[in-house]
Amino acid sequence: MRFNLKRFDTQSKMDYSRYVVSKYPIQYKRKYSFSPMLSVTQEYRRLLMDISEMDRLLDDIHLNKDDYVLAMKDSYATNIQTSLVKDGEVIDITDIEDFIDAYHELDGKVVDSVGGPKQEIYNNIRAFAFGIGKGQSIGAEGIVDMHRMLMEGVDDRVIPGELRAVKHVVLDDDGHPLRVTCPPEYIGPELESLMHWLKGSPYDAISTGAIFVLEFDAIHPFEHGGNRVRHTMFQIILHDLGLRNIGLCRYDDLIDADRPTYKRLLDYARVEEDYFPVAMYLVEKIHESYRLALSELSTKDRLDGEDGYMCQIARYARYIDDEFTVAEACSWAPDVKEQTIRTKLNALVDLGILDRKGNTRNTRYRYNDFLKYLRDGYCLR
Repeated sequence: MRFNLKRFDTQSKMDYSRYVVSKYPIQYKRKYSFSPMLSVTQEYRRLLMDISEMDRLLDDIHLNKDDYVLAMKDSYATNIQTSLVKDGEVIDITDIEDFIDAYHELDGKVVDSVGGPKQEIYNNIRAFAFGIGKGQSIGAEGIVDMHRMLMEGVDDRVIPGELRAVKHVVLDDDGHPLRVTCPPEYIGPELESLMHWLKGSPYDAISTGAIFVLEFDAIHPFEHGGNRVRHTMFQIILHDLGLRNIGLCRYDDLIDADRPTYKRLLDYARVEEDYFPVAMYLVEKIHESYRLALSELSTKDRLDGEDGYMCQIARYARYIDDEFTVAEACSWAPDVKEQTIRTKLNALVDLGILDRKGNTRNTRYRYNDFLKYLRDGYCLR
């Protein structure tokens, strides 16, 4: 499928130079009952509408199994590596790609402990799969569980799931204090307040994600591994609040491309409690990542030029969370004969878009969705 991507061109980027902090270190401000305010511009809304449209267009691109895993491998490897680097870990991106390949080849076998650097990759994928569909319902205990999942078997010096019990000051490269994080005695209540707000956030996916990232980072609930929790939650929030295909986008690379500006905007928001500049920065980067993903993946659409019924069946199958039968598929195109539907389903199997199990009356089909396999525990327990 080919798209006219020119309509998603951006005219100019926002000038962030005026958003500066005049005095350091930044002191932590207790929120008590957290209720942030945010106003956005027309340009922000336009970019957000573009992103929603591009996410929908990605839904209409149907890859075969190998291309889908390749796309996931490309984006997840990039995003996971960025998260680990922020936590001080050095893992080659090819190690992450190889491990995702291994997952794909497991075919339902259970993975326990893997050890070594690959344990970090395993933990990241498992935590994301654990959180999908639960983003706004995850409470403070869920954050602790996620940290436990991410840090299990990673570092003997780190107790997975243990909240920070000592004071922490973030330093710059020269050792000067930049900001004072939440005092340890208030971490529990502050985290509870943040997660309570997340459950009822009135804002869009990216604004909600921006506010969460900022406040979670300010609380700094864990001595080690907090960046991984923050990164995982950010992607889960984006996914669960409507950006279903964010996992196909290499957004972290783009966000980190101008890290000094990003960090300055985070600091500005902490001081002024103005979340718009950092939300705008993120919406620009995510918009760019969607445009790149759409440009690359549209050339691999296996249903480009196929008849409308095959596209219709594939679209319905994509939204089914479980296996389905020929009879169920017939309900998606009631004016088509069962034998024709069966033929279309088998053609989708041959194209690598569907998996097939069993034969004759017991035949069941499932859309090839690597993320869905992870979420449903096909490879993870």
